[in-house]
Amino acid sequence: MRFVDRSHEHGVAFRVWAINASAVSVIGSFNDWSMEANPMESEAGGYWYAGVPNAEVAKEYRYL
Repeated sequence: MRFVDRSHEHGVAFRVWAINASAVSVIGSFNDWSMEANPMESEAGGYWYAGVPNAEVAKEYRYL
């Protein structure tokens, strides 16, 4: 699994490569570890993306 988190003016952009996934969420301290709060959108090539306005770089998170 490859992943990227990048800060931008509107929060953090998360992108992960999970080619066999049917759904992916990014969870963390910024959303009280809620699986429903930040579902990711499927992109070409098996990548998934979510822009999270209230996330910050270096905070705890994981992909589910």
